[in-house]
Amino acid sequence: FQVFKWTGDNMFFIKGDMDSLAFGGGGGEFGLWLDEDLYHGRSHSCKTFGNHTLSKKEDFCVQDIEIWSFE
Repeated sequence: FQVFKWTGDNMFFIKGDMDSLAFGGGGGEFGLWLDEDLYHGRSHSCKTFGNHTLSKKEDFCVQDIEIWSFE
């Protein structure tokens, strides 16, 4: 388990629309990007979180998604 905290370099935390959902950004890359069906994804290092690629390959198919909310 590894945590990537905000680096303070930018405020590109989350972006979502009908075509995709993305977390982190900077330099034209997203830390985590998911397509409109939440089935295909891509991961790169990003300036927002200073993370490394979050998958073995840049492009991947999603096996499971777990979503949490806080009240």
